[in-house]
Amino acid sequence: MDFSSLVVKEFVNVLRVYHDQGNRVSVKKRAASAMIVPLSGDYVYTQDGAPHLINKDHFLFVPAGASYSIECGEGYSLVFNFHAEGVPDRLTTFSGISPLEFQEYFNKIAHLKASHAPGGNLSILSMLYEIFYRCQNNQKRPDRAEEFLAPALSIMREDFSNPKITCQMLAETLHISTVYFRRLFQEKYGVAPAKYLKTIRMEHARRLIQERMPIQHVAKEAGYCDIYQFSRAYKQYFGHAPTNDIK
Repeated sequence: MDFSSLVVKEFVNVLRVYHDQGNRVSVKKRAASAMIVPLSGDYVYTQDGAPHLINKDHFLFVPAGASYSIECGEGYSLVFNFHAEGVPDRLTTFSGISPLEFQEYFNKIAHLKASHAPGGNLSILSMLYEIFYRCQNNQKRPDRAEEFLAPALSIMREDFSNPKITCQMLAETLHISTVYFRRLFQEKYGVAPAKYLKTIRMEHARRLIQERMPIQHVAKEAGYCDIYQFSRAYKQYFGHAPTNDIK
């Protein structure tokens, strides 16, 4: 969809709408334009016999005055309502940013709308135009968590043979507490940092074992000072002793 000619005249509201599986809804002459972003499920919007499938990867722009029907999947959708000029005259699908990012915009806009903060409407308009711009150019916003954790990731990936790597040491590298580091890492990558590091070490160790490197050398390369500690960790990870992977 081309957002380049769109001009927002007035923001209306944001809504979180729940749909029941299989429901059919008809809308006549919609009062405002909207962006509709499903968080889960598939939905079919039909206008003049032309269906538009939307889901977590494909969203929908609906112009004011449009009439259409909806075949619902089960789940929630985010709806951004506003009055605008330069919009298409028909339902149009678009993509470019993730539903999670839309959720972040939704939360900020809802907070500004409820707080009646000075300049809040300008901030809301700014966020709407940011959405249009990013979707128009298919741009992903820099991931702040990934950027912040990058130095710790670099240490784990490049210096994993160092047995002194700990969560405390990595947290100190980032100048944050160990508890906060563990939580941030888990939220971003879905795994504890210790388990992430162990995965790197074990996969590297198995490659070396398959190349017939002596076990004591493999243990050292994998960041273990003690061959018995390494063997226990290897068996715990793969379910068998290191010698079973010798080709």
